[in-house]
Parts: sequence; C-alpha cells; structure tokens
Amino acid sequence: MLDEVVERLPAEVLKLFDDVPLVVEDYPSDALCKEMDIKDRDELCGMFRGIAITEPEDEHARKHSNQVLLFREGVLAAAMNEEGKISDDELRRQMRITILHEYGHHFGLDEDELDELGYG
Repeated sequence: MLDEVVERLPAEVLKLFDDVPLVVEDYPSDALCKEMDIKDRDELCGMFRGIAITEPEDEHARKHSNQVLLFREGVLAAAMNEEGKISDDELRRQMRITILHEYGHHFGLDEDELDELGYG
C-alpha cells in the first residue's frame, strides 16, 4: 500500500528520495520519545531528521543524514476511526499526509504553514 502512495506523490517529492530517503520504522524509539517529550509513541506518525534547506549547513552540528521517518504504529493510529477500524482509503490518506508533511519540514516549512497547506 505504501508503494501505491509513493507512486502517486508529486514528481518533485519523488526526486528528493535519493538525497532524503524515506525510512519506515514500526515506531519511534524510547530515546526519541523522551527527547520529544512524547508520552504515547503512537502519537508520532513521522519525522524529518536533518537540516532543512533553508538553514545554513553546519557539518559539526549534524547528527544524522537527512531522512524522513514514517512510523507504522502512528500512521495506523491516525487512520483508525472511533470504532477502531481502519479503511484502506484513510490509511493511504494518512501515509500521504505524513510523507508530505515531513518533506515540507525539509523545505523549512513550520507546523502552521503545513496546517495551512492541509498537511497538519
């Protein structure tokens, strides 16, 4: 299903995958949850890790190569309705929103700007 979502992403985003790979993990690590003060790990659907292109590059400050993380557990939780069911369409929608949201951070967009674009 993720392959279907990726195939339908804008060409500009797909071009980024070589330099800013999409990495899928089951859930964020305990250390990441602690660092971000996240109580329930399924609250986090994704994360951009790296330095946005709008920021000056500082190799000494870099901790990770640029990448977008997609967390299965968080995306599934976000796609779940009140009855605890997940439709394929909603799961695809949540994956797309999360991927575009995190690549938006790569371009220096903040949460408010991403909300305005519909990727909040």
